[in-house]
Amino acid sequence: KPQAAGFAAALKIPGVITFSLCLFFTKLVAYTFLYWLPFYIERTEIGGEYLTAAKAGELSTLFDIGGVAGGIIAGDVSD
Repeated sequence: KPQAAGFAAALKIPGVITFSLCLFFTKLVAYTFLYWLPFYIERTEIGGEYLTAAKAGELSTLFDIGGVAGGIIAGDVSD
């Protein structure tokens, strides 16, 4: 039965550190927008008025929808 690679051995595989850093910063941005963006939208004047927490949450989901659509488009373009 083959042994699983240990942590140090996995880090020696080419591209693992680069991929890990990319994933870390991608998740950092995604979770920052997920939790902070509704808070920011609710407290920022938009068109002369402030949005309710519910409306700010709905508006912030456009970021997620754009991410899904952008991922599909980027995949299609790269093929």
